[in-house]
Amino acid sequence: MRGKTNSISSTIPITDCENIITFDEIPTEYEVPEYMAPRTYDVKFQIENGTKQSAEITSDEYLDEQELTVFAIMNSQVPLKQVELRYTLPGQSADEFKSIVMATTQLGSQETTLFVSGSISPDDMSSSAITYWIYSIDENLVEQESKHYTIAVKPTYDIDAAIELDITTSKPEGSTIRPTAYVTITAPDSAFGTVSLIVNGNTVSTKAVLLEPTQTPVELEWKIPKVGKQMISDIRAEVKLYGDSVTTDIAKLNTFPRTQLIPISELKSILPLSDEVGNMIAQPALVYASDRYYENLRFQVTTEDGYCFIGPSENCAVQESTSSERGGIQSIEYNGKIYRIDYSGPYNPLERFSITTIDQLPSKLVIILVPLEKTMKGPMEELIEELIEKPIEAPIDEPIDEFMPSAFALEDIDLKVKYRTISEIVTVKST
Repeated sequence: MRGKTNSISSTIPITDCENIITFDEIPTEYEVPEYMAPRTYDVKFQIENGTKQSAEITSDEYLDEQELTVFAIMNSQVPLKQVELRYTLPGQSADEFKSIVMATTQLGSQETTLFVSGSISPDDMSSSAITYWIYSIDENLVEQESKHYTIAVKPTYDIDAAIELDITTSKPEGSTIRPTAYVTITAPDSAFGTVSLIVNGNTVSTKAVLLEPTQTPVELEWKIPKVGKQMISDIRAEVKLYGDSVTTDIAKLNTFPRTQLIPISELKSILPLSDEVGNMIAQPALVYASDRYYENLRFQVTTEDGYCFIGPSENCAVQESTSSERGGIQSIEYNGKIYRIDYSGPYNPLERFSITTIDQLPSKLVIILVPLEKTMKGPMEELIEELIEKPIEAPIDEPIDEFMPSAFALEDIDLKVKYRTISEIVTVKST
């Protein structure tokens, strides 16, 4: 915390031979500027004569009738009056601390920078953990506390532990999963340890937790990396207590790109994604495409049975821009399902469309480019077959490149398919 003082210093610039200086009444107290308050850096701990380790990093280290020494670097613009190493045991509030005075040593020629150290005897660690921090006060009575840190202390009683993990079965890559581990201990009192999430043998998340003799939930976290393809990962949770560990069985997590790009010229089907045993993990929820290349060609989107979603024909459900519709979306019904269509219209410089539904999109869509002037006459199936199998012939008096075959035009256009996750929560337990 920042302290308060009743003295003020200020620099008065004098640029002339004469100057008038006015002194206002000094307030009884004021907030000390942040840069003036004592600051603590690089806090480390050492167990007996072991290696010094950063207190900021979550660790499964523990004390077993061993001395704990704490080190830090401090910076203070005002000389420090005293530096203390304060600590509490589980169940005690921060106001119930014990403390020892830390030794201070000036670092080099910097009078404002000090190296501080202090040790806590194992006689004061009769519980499952100890929380410690550094307190300082300078000669202006400005006080400061470091962050509070906790380290495990091995108790004298036996502890039995079990762990479960609730986790989803599928998730898009690039997103973050937050599965919950449930740790149950059987012991006369609390225990302090770490709970970790392990993915394909690698620890990706760890939390230090004080566990009471009951079930304790621990939320873990992992940001799924983007690899651009469907993957299956082995997931498990682990609890470590005073050198012993317990892990769950393996859960399978299916990950996939949320969005896929498919060249329309190569489009065969739009199918759901499945896991290794055939269970659906994601289904197509939206398709989108845009054409900025061909001014004289327009989209036509139909199903394989001939139903036309978008196109220039009067038989198509959407022929013009949907911007005048509520929300810019037009809803249509096909085979008992509602589809929502957003269409720029055929005369927009960037012709584009999207189709979405809360249900499954048709697995096969026929997406082609047709001349804007061409209207559909006769059965839908015949026209689709004609457009696919026959090139578009240009009028004699028009340059040959004014109307290109639709198959050629499709080479430059991708269909963007967005998937909706289909998942459930599974529970894996320790054995």
